[in-house]
Amino acid sequence: MLRTGFSVATTMAAFLLVFTVSERAQNLGTHALITRAIDEKHLVALAGNTRPEANRLNDLGPVENDLRLDMYLQMKRSPEQELAARQFVESLTDNHSPNFHKWITAAEYGRRFGAAPDDIAAVSRWLESHGFRVNGIPSHNMVIDFSGTAGQVREALHTEIHYLNVSGKRYFANMADPQIPETLLPAVAGVVSLSNLGPHPMMTPKAQYTINPSYYGVVPNDLATIYNLTPAFAAGYTGLGQTIVVVEDTDLYSGTADWGAFRKAFGLTQYTSGSLTQVHPSSASGGVCSDPGVNSDSIEAAVDVEWASAAAPNAAIVMASCQGSTNFGGFVALQNLLTNGSKLPGAVSVSYGLSETETGAAMNAYINTLYQMA
Repeated sequence: MLRTGFSVATTMAAFLLVFTVSERAQNLGTHALITRAIDEKHLVALAGNTRPEANRLNDLGPVENDLRLDMYLQMKRSPEQELAARQFVESLTDNHSPNFHKWITAAEYGRRFGAAPDDIAAVSRWLESHGFRVNGIPSHNMVIDFSGTAGQVREALHTEIHYLNVSGKRYFANMADPQIPETLLPAVAGVVSLSNLGPHPMMTPKAQYTINPSYYGVVPNDLATIYNLTPAFAAGYTGLGQTIVVVEDTDLYSGTADWGAFRKAFGLTQYTSGSLTQVHPSSASGGVCSDPGVNSDSIEAAVDVEWASAAAPNAAIVMASCQGSTNFGGFVALQNLLTNGSKLPGAVSVSYGLSETETGAAMNAYINTLYQMA
């Protein structure tokens, strides 16, 4: 599910990710939207892509020119192609449609609904002309993975990257909406992120917990009661043979130790096929996944793997994590899982949150495309 409104945050939100090639899949094709030579003298601002925290009160001054940024450039479809993509996704879960459960691969999705190869090539050449490095194009053909420095961003995108003091923590972000040649606008939605103010954990730890008539402790049996899982478990639907991936930007603090203690304490060890592994999914093209190590988000990750196991106690839980910077590590992990050609999980859970009104138009478009592909 993709929760819309003021938040993109899902706790134990399952995305069906089982793709098979449909013989009925039609080739809708793509056509180039960039039809004129790129003219650097005529620029247009990509509105709605400056974080509200990037203001004078928080400003600590420009970052170093050589500060490295790993970025995604989100491509744009024509209105007709966008409509076709949405209708196709909706048809996959419509049992009256001939497309019902006729899943396709990420590569097929890219061929039918991705940006035109000529547009990707034109935008890539433009990025490289400004010194950026194009790292690759994921197979859904909606993102260009590229990297460069803050100095190159200032020269090519006409916005400065500054350090910010936000609630006592140091971040960086662009201080104005980026600008691109007007010629590129039909095919470019924007730069997904020029800041490290990304999705954040939804868990708020407290030093002490008091159980009273107003505050109740919740355990796996409560989850089973609230969501009526107990009859499913009794009927043998326990997640056996299924894989659930939780995407994170950290490693677990104790490996599988806390997860194992959780299962033992709450009687889940009776389901003997349950397992937990940690992976850092590589990419077929772009989206390099580095081991993030253990950071402050490890508390969120621990809760995610534990409660995924509570909901499906016999399932294989896989924690997929990548190091984040301007690109949220959890989204890098999900994108790589979807596009690198490896076996796909049955479900994916994302628990981190961010406000759609604050994160920027390009990031919202990126998340929408990522979830749509899933």
